[in-house]
Amino acid sequence: MGIASHHIASLENVELISPSTYGSVSKIWNMFFTGIGANYVREFTDKVPTAPVDKTAIDTELVLIIYARVHPDYHHHLDGLTSGLKIWHAVRDFCVTTNLQNQVNIWHRFTHVHHDIDRPIGVYISQVDSLVRALEGFGYRPSTTFHLYTLLDNLDSTYRSVRSAIYNMSPIPTLETVKAKIASECVDHADLDSDDPVVKTEGAYAARFGSSQYPHRSGGSNRTSGDDGKFQWCSANHPDQCRRCGRTGHISDRCIHDMPQHVKDWVISGAPKSGRNHSDDSDTTAAASVAEADSPPMAFAASAQSGTLSGPLPGRATHSHANALEHAFNLVAAAQVGKISVDRGVLQAAFKCIEGNAEAYAREQINLGE
Repeated sequence: MGIASHHIASLENVELISPSTYGSVSKIWNMFFTGIGANYVREFTDKVPTAPVDKTAIDTELVLIIYARVHPDYHHHLDGLTSGLKIWHAVRDFCVTTNLQNQVNIWHRFTHVHHDIDRPIGVYISQVDSLVRALEGFGYRPSTTFHLYTLLDNLDSTYRSVRSAIYNMSPIPTLETVKAKIASECVDHADLDSDDPVVKTEGAYAARFGSSQYPHRSGGSNRTSGDDGKFQWCSANHPDQCRRCGRTGHISDRCIHDMPQHVKDWVISGAPKSGRNHSDDSDTTAAASVAEADSPPMAFAASAQSGTLSGPLPGRATHSHANALEHAFNLVAAAQVGKISVDRGVLQAAFKCIEGNAEAYAREQINLGE
């Protein structure tokens, strides 16, 4: 009598046999051997019994059944074997012999798991879970506390605000709470409210003018200033993705989502209209007319068009790089939503001002903190 099909079907969802899975799947295989009347296999006898019941036929069927459920990387250990019993002996030998080495390797991967920020956060969480299950295959399961520590400790530095929020939770959160918090914070950052007027204007600007009308320096993605994420440039995921709002089509130096509320209000409600001279006079004459407007962006535009832009904005009784940054941001934001009309040279000057003053602003903040 051969092995029943329902017994063979019971192995379909069992993981393939390998050194990393042997500890867990061998228990199922032992139950399988008992179920088909082949206890001699799980007992690792020296030879196939022929009395009182001849097991030769079952043993021959086991050759293909076991071989097909061994991971292909380890098939070479089984080449030339014609007995199910001998194949199972070989499986035990190569799995147990390399058990310690594989366990150490998986332990290292678990404690030093790499968080790839180019992939969804759920992939990182699942990766840690999978390594825990792999360790279980060796008969060791890290505690949920150690699992939690590993999950948080290996988060990429771009998630430091999420990690800090979890550290401040009281009482100490459970593993499932931490997973949910990490996942939800990621969604909140990437999927902003579609009713946000700032997001709508950004989307309209990107759709109308494209994402690369005004070039930026390729090295800008590594620039950061301050501790709150402001003045960060492109996303680490994509050179044309905003690090603040997660949208593509612009980078952070052209995003007003995270600007001070009064700046956002100024852009959304509409900037004062300038008394720009529409005659055929020179750019310098037009710039002087624009400079009469009260809004800082207009003054910035005037100084840029007249070629006097350098360092902090002209006409301001201050040497604060923060002020220069604010007014440059104002100009870019106003131009984005069509509140003022400026040429390409003015915007390029604004971007240069932002880049130069951001570095100086960062140094100021560092010096103040010392």
